[in-house]
Amino acid sequence: MRRDSITRMITTWPAHWPAEARHIARAVSTALDAVQDDDADAFAEATAELAELPYGHAEAVHSAIIRNLLEDTHAGGLSGEDAQALVLDVVAAHQDWDESLDRTALIMVVLGALGVDIDPGFFAGDNQDPEDLPEIPRLTATDSARHSSLVIESLLTKIESTAAPYIRSAIEEIARAETVEMP
Repeated sequence: MRRDSITRMITTWPAHWPAEARHIARAVSTALDAVQDDDADAFAEATAELAELPYGHAEAVHSAIIRNLLEDTHAGGLSGEDAQALVLDVVAAHQDWDESLDRTALIMVVLGALGVDIDPGFFAGDNQDPEDLPEIPRLTATDSARHSSLVIESLLTKIESTAAPYIRSAIEEIARAETVEMP
């Protein structure tokens, strides 16, 4: 944990952001503070708040934050061993206080942030019907928020950084992508 090495900053999110973007930023920040404090009750409350937002909005912010952090922590690229070490680091740091910690969910969060859609059809061979494959469960919005927050906190700890610049960057990146017209 980064308790003593990083002091929290009181962050005011830009007034020109839509209310929902400011709400997501506050909720993500609150969830990360709860992880840092090992406060399971505050963490459950913050991630429940994130899960109540329109589907996909908080997930998009979490994914962008994780991508940016992975770029900063693995400038030479993320190997399979790096991804495995990340998951194991998260488990080691949080398994004592987060009873809902699920390694599969952590893997799904990291893969999702990298743009990998875990679709059973992907695993089907040329002569195999995707309908015959076992269904891969989707994460609930709450599980996504919980596990994304744990991954983000672990990566922030690794580089001894605060969350605010990454939250700001993620929301601004999404806003730019939404305003770019497709040819």
